[in-house]
Amino acid sequence: MPRPHQWDSPKNPPYTYYSYYLYASLYQLNCMRQARGMSMLSFRPHSGEAGDPTHLASSFMCAQSINHGINLRKAPALEYMYVAPDSLTHSWPDSILRAVTT
Repeated sequence: MPRPHQWDSPKNPPYTYYSYYLYASLYQLNCMRQARGMSMLSFRPHSGEAGDPTHLASSFMCAQSINHGINLRKAPALEYMYVAPDSLTHSWPDSILRAVTT
């Protein structure tokens, strides 16, 4: 895949390409903002409302969360990936959570 400044195709890049480069740009911006004591920005795309399930997969990898999860029901594995971490950590005792997160 070419880098963004080298993109010369008449077609738009895939959604995952946009997601990654937006994530990478926000990461750099947030590092600068944090160093200056400013609040950080989060990446929460509208990837679960319409479109291909790969949009949800790329958002799981790059985004902090998603704004819509309507299409998660069409991809049970992705739905589990989005829902399980929250439900599992809320049911664990605090002692286990401290051991896992440190």
